[in-house]
Formats: sequence, C-alpha cells, structure tokens
Amino acid sequence: MQNSGRPTAKADILSRIASLFVVRCHAVRWASTAGDVALLLELEDGGLLDSIMSRHGVFPEAAMAEVAAQALSGLAYLHAHRVVHLDVKPANLLASTDGNVKVADFGIAKRTAGHYDPCIADVWGLGVTVLELLVGWYLLLPAGQKPSWVVLMCAICFDELPALPERASVVELLAHPFVAKRDVAVSRRALWRLVA
Repeated sequence: MQNSGRPTAKADILSRIASLFVVRCHAVRWASTAGDVALLLELEDGGLLDSIMSRHGVFPEAAMAEVAAQALSGLAYLHAHRVVHLDVKPANLLASTDGNVKVADFGIAKRTAGHYDPCIADVWGLGVTVLELLVGWYLLLPAGQKPSWVVLMCAICFDELPALPERASVVELLAHPFVAKRDVAVSRRALWRLVA
C-alpha cells in the first residue's frame, strides 16, 4: 500500500492503466476526511533497477536491451493513452524475478493536453537511464556523484550540454535494432540473473 503526494491525479492515472509494462493498481482507497488516498499496487519481487545495480553493478548489454524494450513498451502504452511519466529513472523501473520490467511511480505524471510534446522528457529520461545502468553512474555528473535536485539543476543549467542527435519517439526506438533485433531469450536470461 502506498500513500500518494498528489492523490487524485496519481490514482486517476493508475486506475485507468492496463499494460503488462506498467505497474498495476489493484485498489484505490479514498480517506473520507483528509482527501488522502492509499493505493494497493502490484508487487514486483525483483525490486527497483537502481537497487539491482547497487547489488550487482552495471547491467550487461543483453539485460539492458530487455530493460529498454520493456520500458519503451510501457512508455509507448502511456503515450498512446496521453499520459506522460516525467520521471523515468532507474528508481522508477521495477523488475520481477521472472524477467519483467514495469514503469512505476506516477507521482508527477500528467495527462497531456496535446499543445506540446512532453513525451520527449520520457525519451530523454529513459536514454539517461539506459546509459546509467550500462556505465554505473549518472552521465551528466562525475563518476560516483549522486544526483540530487540541486546537483542536477546546476549540471543541466550551467554546465556545457553534450551534443544531442535528432530525437526519436518511443515507437521509433522500439524499432531500433538494439531492441528489436535482440535475442529475447538471451536478454531475458541476463536480466533474470541480475534480479533473481
């Protein structure tokens, strides 16, 4: 059971989601007085990807291809239903011991109005997540430095930005050979070895 900081929006989004790649909400309990809500969420017994990386080190490329494929599938589902996550990172991706990965933690997620493309934030977040899991640290910071709001704000606002290639959508990234041509059995086994 999880208490929510923004209960109404989070409960509304989670109660309408039905994807194998997004954490499922089994029940929503509204508190009658304070307006708080408790969410009964699906258990993913492998834990958060950042915890798995802390225990086992960097992810092998085969496992990372599986993580990317499943996270992209979850984001594609969300974007098709006009939901943008806005906080994709290793601490918001859950794994199960059977090799599944699910997008979780919708604390700042929003429904899109269609006037701009906020989905690019999710593509950026997943790209940084993939790199972090492959190398072992958040690449916009020196190795070993933990990201915090203040540290990230300074790095993003004041440091020189890396040159970025033309952006792609999650649907285009799902078709990328790194994901689309992966050996699914090998990738799932590599991920399972990390999580189990």
